[in-house]
Amino acid sequence: MIPPDLTAIHKLLSKHAVPDDLIVVRLSARAKRLIFKSSVKKGVEIVVPHGAASSWVVEMTENRIPWIKTAQQHVREGRSQLNPTHIDLKALGETWSVDYARVDEIPKGLLVNGQHTLTVGVDPRDVFYGARKLQGWFHQKARASLLPWLASLAEDRELRFKKTYVKNQVSL
Repeated sequence: MIPPDLTAIHKLLSKHAVPDDLIVVRLSARAKRLIFKSSVKKGVEIVVPHGAASSWVVEMTENRIPWIKTAQQHVREGRSQLNPTHIDLKALGETWSVDYARVDEIPKGLLVNGQHTLTVGVDPRDVFYGARKLQGWFHQKARASLLPWLASLAEDRELRFKKTYVKNQVSL
């Protein structure tokens, strides 16, 4: 069988004014059906089964144009949350502004500039790079600020503890 023409999908998206910056179209020998999925990491992915007729793939993709546009917007929103412009540390009474630059311009991926300003490296090939650097900074900041506070509280109440952990808690 002749593999479907994947450029026809890109032409269809262009015709409907759907930017293809967040869209990945790939041919799969394992896929049994046409799959539309989205994630913050990969964007909107269209998986085409090997052997599918191009006309059918284009028709089915055209039916999913509204979903694709909505999914792209969700991906953009999700990715924007990975790179905040301000960080408010209410417990410490601090507000930090965050700037971004190319990863090769920032030593170690994160730089503390003066008073309450961070510059974080971004890697166009890895959307989570900057978020991981910020997470590491949060962890370091928590250890430096919260652990002495915890020790002070314990001392005031005549309590003892052996170990403390700062974890990347997702939910309570």
